[in-house]
Amino acid sequence: MGRFDEAKYGAIPPTWGSIRSDRSQGLFSGLIPLFPVVAYKKNLGFYLFCVTVVVGTCMGISRVDWLGVWFGLEVNLFRAIPLFLGSGSPREAESILKYFLMQGVGSGMLLGGALINLNYLGVIYVTSLLQVEISLIGVCLGIIIKAGLAPFHFWLPRVIRGLRWEACFLLRVWQKVGPLLVIISFVEGIMGQALLVRGGFSSVIGGLGGFPQTQIRVLLGYSSIGHMGWLVAGGVYRILRAVIYFLLYAVIRRFLFYFLSVVRITSYKRVCKIFGTVRIDYLLFLGILILRLAGLPPTIGFSIKWAVVLVVCSIKGFQTIIVLILGSLLRLYYYTCLAFSWYLFRHSLV
Repeated sequence: MGRFDEAKYGAIPPTWGSIRSDRSQGLFSGLIPLFPVVAYKKNLGFYLFCVTVVVGTCMGISRVDWLGVWFGLEVNLFRAIPLFLGSGSPREAESILKYFLMQGVGSGMLLGGALINLNYLGVIYVTSLLQVEISLIGVCLGIIIKAGLAPFHFWLPRVIRGLRWEACFLLRVWQKVGPLLVIISFVEGIMGQALLVRGGFSSVIGGLGGFPQTQIRVLLGYSSIGHMGWLVAGGVYRILRAVIYFLLYAVIRRFLFYFLSVVRITSYKRVCKIFGTVRIDYLLFLGILILRLAGLPPTIGFSIKWAVVLVVCSIKGFQTIIVLILGSLLRLYYYTCLAFSWYLFRHSLV
């Protein structure tokens, strides 16, 4: 495609982490890399993979037959894996392989459930799935594995540990759109109550799993499991609330991952080492993002959680609300420890 002309287009960093904390820059200087389509050099292959990832997700959530849903999610999977590649390190390769294997297991169960339904009823439409119990169980388990909901969440922290921040954002934001919308849109009736229980369980697992972690990526992975619980609980009966929750959650995560890549924070120990070298306004903005993601009142993270609480209250799901709030409080604790460790200590951890 020829040599990139910096004189014409400007010097654009190839990755988020290539921007350093220059004290002469303002807080919002160099925010072009927040949008990869603008930040990366013009590369037809990169754009093609991005477009097909989006197309695959749209195919999966818009089809009325399970074969079409499966095909759309598979297109999304195979086009997203090349976007995960970055440094080519053994840890990154191991994480991508684990992700591919677990997605393959979920896809196999999804397709197997659909074929069982075809064998019993002669049709493969999503509305006919509820008539065959074993088929419904197979499809639901397959989608839950692909989404990483508890108790089939065990692969997620291991995968996210070895990925770059860009890949972490893609994995925990866009890659869960398809499975979550499929399970929220097509599963109803008695499975709606089961999804409420699953959402509460995911919230608690996300809170408990983050306590012993010192790696920021793994901690955010468990946090994502907890947020998926809130998404499922809010979307079972009010899908619009789940969409609003997801959009706000995606925006907060986008800024958070960008600033974490800029200051190169990977663990609690790293926080102490870089405290004197990173600009205080970067750390201040990171702390605000962390507290918003945790849902501390009166931030916007608390507002979207309150909307979910009102939805669950309207269907008398008080036990689910208690479990959701318990998991959220656990995450709020370690998020607060992380945020305040950037301000109150220079050479020690919270």
